[in-house]
Amino acid sequence: MAVYRTKNGGTWNFSVYVPGAAKRLRGSCGTTDRAEAGAVEALMRMAASRNTTRARMLRIVDALFPPDEGESDDVPLALLASDLERAAEITRREPTKDNAARRRQRIASLVAWAAENWPAAKTLRGVDRRCAQAYAAWLARRKSAKTVRNHVGSLSAIWNVLKRAHDGLENPWPLAMPAPTAGARRGAFSPEEAARLFEAADGIHRDWGLACRIAAATGLRFGDVATLRFGDIRNGAVAREPRKTRKFGISVLIPLPPDLLARVGAGGEGEFVMPYLGGHYNGHALTRGAVQFAEVMAAAGVEPRGRTFHSFRHYFRTQLARAGVPESVAMRLGGWTQKETAARYDHDEHREESAAAVAAAWALTK
Repeated sequence: MAVYRTKNGGTWNFSVYVPGAAKRLRGSCGTTDRAEAGAVEALMRMAASRNTTRARMLRIVDALFPPDEGESDDVPLALLASDLERAAEITRREPTKDNAARRRQRIASLVAWAAENWPAAKTLRGVDRRCAQAYAAWLARRKSAKTVRNHVGSLSAIWNVLKRAHDGLENPWPLAMPAPTAGARRGAFSPEEAARLFEAADGIHRDWGLACRIAAATGLRFGDVATLRFGDIRNGAVAREPRKTRKFGISVLIPLPPDLLARVGAGGEGEFVMPYLGGHYNGHALTRGAVQFAEVMAAAGVEPRGRTFHSFRHYFRTQLARAGVPESVAMRLGGWTQKETAARYDHDEHREESAAAVAAAWALTK
């Protein structure tokens, strides 16, 4: 039988065959209504067959059993990460592996802060504008303005996903976003500063000196420089699909100047060019790298305010402009482009042009 009631039972029960199981799956349908019990039994049969995705099952449950009038769909803040996964599945907006890890980290930080500093925010709907602004202010006392914007921006994106699964949910995070600080970012290093940074980096570790030179000559970001392998250098050029633009299918091919290529040396295809950086690169490497690069700047006597390793990317673009490199060539070298345009590039066809552009910019550095 599909559903049944015991002699003295008030609610209906289900009995479902599970392929490969020794016993049938039995339980209460939780209702005295025969039609509702049938719907529960059908769902259990569908789940037992494992021919339906979890996301589709959840959508069916929400459609069959919507919240009663006056019933709250609020969730405890401690369960927010699980609820976000459910909302992402229901709305088919599942994040990448990296984004999922970043979201869990942002949520964990918020939950820990709220438990200690904002007891009113025990549930999702308890995170209002005042709570969001207080959390942003707390972050601002401990983090840089850019980091606070990244944290708040991530939480705003999280709430936009949750809004699709929770009717009437407000997103308080845009109102907590800190205003940009004028002049906070100084941008590119000067050629004189770059020279001092190279020398100071050599004194801290050979790999740091090489990393700074590669970044200055290619415009690659820290993660792409730190994880560079000898297999990524083909025919004297770095050929990579930068991590940040990977989802757009954008790749770069940047010829290395001969003197820098000689400094890189040779190794096995799978070996890191800079094992001191690449061998320890993980989810926390960016923070550790920022701390170590701050030591490089201090040793070089370079003003640290608004400066990071990423400033070498600005430096690279500035040097290309100073060398008179055409905008189209500079965009191709740095990957500063839209996916549709990048798809039309054949890097090998532009190898000589790219090599000449990099050589001209590197000559200004030397």
